[in-house]
Amino acid sequence: MKKAISGVLGIKVLNQLCAFLVSIGIARFYGEYQLGQFALFTTLAMVFCIVSSLGSNVYMQRELSGESLEQSKNLLVQACLFRVLNTGILIILAGIFNAVTASFEWGQFAVFFAILFFFQFLNFAAYLLKSQSKFVVSELLEWGVFRLGIVVGFVASLLYLNADIIYISLLGILALTSCFVIYKGQLQLGLEPTNFTFDFEKVKTIAIGSLPFLVTQISALLLIYTDTLFIAALLGYEQLAYYDVCYKLAAVVLFLNASITSVISTRISQLYKAGELRSVHNLVKKVCGYASLAAILGFFVAIALSKFALGLWGEEFIQYNDLFMLLLVGILLQFALSATSTYLSMSSRAKLCAKITLLFGTVNLLLNPLLISKFGLIGAAVATLSAQVAITLSCAYFYLKQRKAELLTLGK
Repeated sequence: MKKAISGVLGIKVLNQLCAFLVSIGIARFYGEYQLGQFALFTTLAMVFCIVSSLGSNVYMQRELSGESLEQSKNLLVQACLFRVLNTGILIILAGIFNAVTASFEWGQFAVFFAILFFFQFLNFAAYLLKSQSKFVVSELLEWGVFRLGIVVGFVASLLYLNADIIYISLLGILALTSCFVIYKGQLQLGLEPTNFTFDFEKVKTIAIGSLPFLVTQISALLLIYTDTLFIAALLGYEQLAYYDVCYKLAAVVLFLNASITSVISTRISQLYKAGELRSVHNLVKKVCGYASLAAILGFFVAIALSKFALGLWGEEFIQYNDLFMLLLVGILLQFALSATSTYLSMSSRAKLCAKITLLFGTVNLLLNPLLISKFGLIGAAVATLSAQVAITLSCAYFYLKQRKAELLTLGK
């Protein structure tokens, strides 16, 4: 497991390094306005990916953990059909919205949603690979290809000083990678056109099983991306650029968190299915202990280097150091205790985790416009920080409560 975590962490660090370099480049060559637009685009890409999955990504990861994809071929095919149906409906609705509001030119609209279509497909394939413990390859598919497309596009854009080239390049790389994944997957699983027969009962089972994860993911959207969307709407792209850089820097510590979670979520599911409750809780305890130490170390490192790091984007970013430190506090607490929410999601308490996240995600949705209007970027950080802390502590409380009950049943 340590080797898998190290591999995923290495890919995530490389991905984020590429993201930072492109972000710095856009700020330096194209200015804060274009950087804000780019931040909004990456946010919408993740929002689309989560909404189009309707929770089926995590559900399939849990159901296929420890199972062969070949043996679960029928379930996999129905999950693919479920995902295609959801994505198609979402794009049609977006097209109707654009026809009524004329928010985008149709050329921009086509490029944007083509990117999102291929990105969500690769995201789905990545979750399937996670269920097979192929964590490094899944990480490359989930974000590595996306970052590669952006880096290549940014370098190409410098030749003409046209930021639009970034998105065209990204579309091409995502499309080629998707075609390759489909080809390799078809060969490995031996899928034929006759396999793709819509089974209403299985699709219904997937939809119902995915519902708690959908609620959790939608709630996470309310928690993570509400501030970005409201800042763009109320304060403009330039202010969003400052906020996005502070948040991304503060979230550097989450590389390790995401690496650990992508590995232990599958392991937790396997141990829980096998009834090895003592092993599961020992794993969660160990992860929380190491994460807490890393969070404390990360805090002191951030104090020492924050102004230097912000200055890489430009001197005007240094004035937002207080905003960065405020965001960092909530993220570090979330990092330290995130294994508890992972356990709830991958065990029988997925619905409880969904309710907690939905409750405080909704609170965040209500607080953000009020506090942003009054306090600007600091208001957005306070709203997001409050929700993050509330969710983290609630999940930790209910985890400890369940841990005590489960260990008592084992006679401890």
